[in-house]
Amino acid sequence: MKSQHIVTATLCLALVGAAGLAHADNASRQERLVQKLTERFTTADVNGDGLLTAAEAEGKMRFVHRHFSEIDSGQQGAVSLDQIKDFVAQKAMARGAVF
Repeated sequence: MKSQHIVTATLCLALVGAAGLAHADNASRQERLVQKLTERFTTADVNGDGLLTAAEAEGKMRFVHRHFSEIDSGQQGAVSLDQIKDFVAQKAMARGAVF
């Protein structure tokens, strides 16, 4: 009986450890995605004003270009990196992914 408890406790610890690693992997993946998004945004931001127009996004950030009017909900004619991050996070949450 005691050995069964030890096996159960060991399995629980292994699962908790695996969940921690999965969380760390997910956090690391999120950091890489944000870094890549930031790099692509900077490259697409031709005039360096910290905002993307639909023309700047075209061909360089196709997802942003396709969803530009949704991201630019205030119809300002340009979107910030934070607006894009928020939109991507909303889309990920809607499909059950964690971002």
